[in-house]
Amino acid sequence: MTKQHFLLVCLALIFTQITSASNLAVCDSVPHPKKRVYDAWIYSSAPKKKLFGSLRGVGDSTLLFETRMARQKQQEYLTVPVSGIKSVMFRRKDAVAIGIGLVLGLGALGGIAAAALSPKDEFPLVTLFRVNVGMAIGMTLGMVVGFHKKKFTLKGDQQEFVKNKAQLQKFVQ
Repeated sequence: MTKQHFLLVCLALIFTQITSASNLAVCDSVPHPKKRVYDAWIYSSAPKKKLFGSLRGVGDSTLLFETRMARQKQQEYLTVPVSGIKSVMFRRKDAVAIGIGLVLGLGALGGIAAAALSPKDEFPLVTLFRVNVGMAIGMTLGMVVGFHKKKFTLKGDQQEFVKNKAQLQKFVQ
């Protein structure tokens, strides 16, 4: 098998995995769309003050927020005024698992592609170097895709909050 055939087979396998995964998502037996769950961080204007949990509501000048401790103790939601919020950041709850899968998968695929494209009469250390470079590129792409966070910088400004209110509403759970 030549390098080009090997590379085409690898690309065909990747394409089949991506399309089958998307088909599984489309063929879900539940008729309603699944709501994504997000982790949320609220950074306040006070020095070194950070809340971690879930966004539960967006008011006119406040955010309703539930911390993990409050959820365990079944307490009320925290009402955080916009004037005290420096920024709000969101990440999909399963993003760490997605990131690890992408890092491993793309790293391995980068290594396979680099090994397939290196000449057979080449010195083994050069081939090993190419494989490592291919894996590093694949792992970097996996981390970028898997660990993406969405950040809203409010700086306690009501106008900035009003401008981003519709987008913040998408992260309410």
